[in-house]
Amino acid sequence: MPVLLSVKALLNEGGGGEEDYDYEFEVDTTILVFVTILLAITIVFEFFKEKLEEYASNNLRPILHSLWQELTILGFISFLTFFLAKSKQLQKLSEHIFENEEEITEILEKTHIFLFFAMLFFIGQVILLLLLAKRRKMMWKDWERQIIENKDLVIANYRAALRDISKRSFLVKIFL
Repeated sequence: MPVLLSVKALLNEGGGGEEDYDYEFEVDTTILVFVTILLAITIVFEFFKEKLEEYASNNLRPILHSLWQELTILGFISFLTFFLAKSKQLQKLSEHIFENEEEITEILEKTHIFLFFAMLFFIGQVILLLLLAKRRKMMWKDWERQIIENKDLVIANYRAALRDISKRSFLVKIFL
């Protein structure tokens, strides 16, 4: 509150004491701060979203598309949970079932928090899968490059392995 009062005092060029306290100014300033924080979070999220999309190759994009769909669904569920928590009908139902009008609201808030952590776990899992898939793809490309560069050696090793297998297995003799 002292910070808000001093901001108001600077804007009004007045004394800025308790007698100048304006509740509406405090509410407006708080809304401005919250909107600014939400915008900053959104910008950071969009930055990381773009980095993930740049990092993922074309064949990994469906994984990211699924992630954005799941986040949209979880956001919608979160939105509904918020409005359910504010519902007077829900409070009446809570009073009827638990004899306490805040009990269902508490349960709904716990569910909301659980969904948030489930979302964080899901995001972490998708990012881990993308990283592992990218690493595996690079490893396969390296193997492919090595095979192409050493084609004669690979063919010789393959034929030797087939001869070795054919000596041990009668199935190979049947099918080859």
